[in-house]
Amino acid sequence: MQLEGPVEQHQIFVGATPRLLPLARLLADRHQRYAAVGLDTQSARIFVFGLGELEATGEIEGEKTRRTMTADGT
Repeated sequence: MQLEGPVEQHQIFVGATPRLLPLARLLADRHQRYAAVGLDTQSARIFVFGLGELEATGEIEGEKTRRTMTADGT
């Protein structure tokens, strides 16, 4: 796999289980987790991204409310 950033120290590990923490740290520096939120007056859509890909989505719907005018017209 071609990495976009420099590798500070080359290492090899042999064992029954993979050691992914050094690679995860390298990728985390480049692709931190973040969220994007789209809002309107009645709903919110939430998108969570990590490692350059969409990880999760969610949606919140509110109740419709009626807008009323006050005596001064606002």
